[in-house]
Amino acid sequence: MIVLAIALSLTAFSQIELKPAIGFNVARFDSNPVVTIASVTDSLVSTSKAGYQIGASLAVGRQLYIEPGLFYTKLTQNFTPSDPENPEFVYSANYLRVPVNFGFQFIGHTTSFAGLRIFLGPSMLIPLSVKENEFGLVKDDLKSPQFDFSVGAGLNIWFLFLDVSYGWGLTPQYKVDPIEAKMQAFYANLGFRFKLKSEE
Repeated sequence: MIVLAIALSLTAFSQIELKPAIGFNVARFDSNPVVTIASVTDSLVSTSKAGYQIGASLAVGRQLYIEPGLFYTKLTQNFTPSDPENPEFVYSANYLRVPVNFGFQFIGHTTSFAGLRIFLGPSMLIPLSVKENEFGLVKDDLKSPQFDFSVGAGLNIWFLFLDVSYGWGLTPQYKVDPIEAKMQAFYANLGFRFKLKSEE
């Protein structure tokens, strides 16, 4: 609510851009989670796989800006249980990711053909579903909401943009996990910039 209030107050005098985007991600855990399903406890060794996200953000400001967003995000990994009797499986979880980035455009300005930006900020991730898997992990096993903190950079070229960032999970992925493994992910988004309001 505080971020929304700040963004709305800035709209009275700032430039506003709508930025729909699509992209890919590569996720991993900072440690191997230990999960108990149906009285079976096992350590799950993860291997990164590519996922994707689609959504939009709203950049408010010029050289300094705030950019809240909303993205449907799929994070995917291969899990190999330590117990060889348990089969390897794909862990695929869908989230609603709500990033709020604070940025600085240090090369270029509003009318430039190209520009470079840096940004950082927190995100909230709300689990939506977990793909059916052999181990029996379901959405109810995940903590909700989850939070991460990301740092990234962006390139503007004409009405296109490319953003890349890395997010560090702040919340353990699972409700019951003595290791408290947290998700980390690299994100890359490609999209369009539509000026909704300009100071010029």
